[in-house]
Formats: sequence, C-alpha cells, structure tokens
Amino acid sequence: NFGYIEAGLSKDVRVTSYQIKGTNHRYLRKGETVEFDVLETKQGLDALDVKLIPNNPEPPRTAT
Repeated sequence: NFGYIEAGLSKDVRVTSYQIKGTNHRYLRKGETVEFDVLETKQGLDALDVKLIPNNPEPPRTAT
C-alpha cells in the first residue's frame, strides 16, 4: 500500500506502509502530521522513516 504526502516540495512524496514507524497501524489519515526523511529516486521522491507527530499545532508536513 502507498500514498502521497504533500510536503511543500517540488513534488509530493510517495510513502509506503512499511515506512510508517512507531504506530500500531500502517496507514496515514488525511490531515495527520508526520515527520520523515526524503530519498530521491528515478521514480520521484520517497518518504523514509515516517513518524506520526501527535497534536502538533503547526504541522511541518501533512499527509494527503
């Protein structure tokens, strides 16, 4: 399973379920705040080590 994170970069960042760390689930809901590293690949940008940030009033990046 995969989706995309709107990160304010030139492109959205692809995230796969196995990169979501520290949660009991392997999916993100629209509007959740996350922190992650970005890897540039031939196919585009991939998110690595995605961590959910609970109750952050000013999200640096938002799942879409």
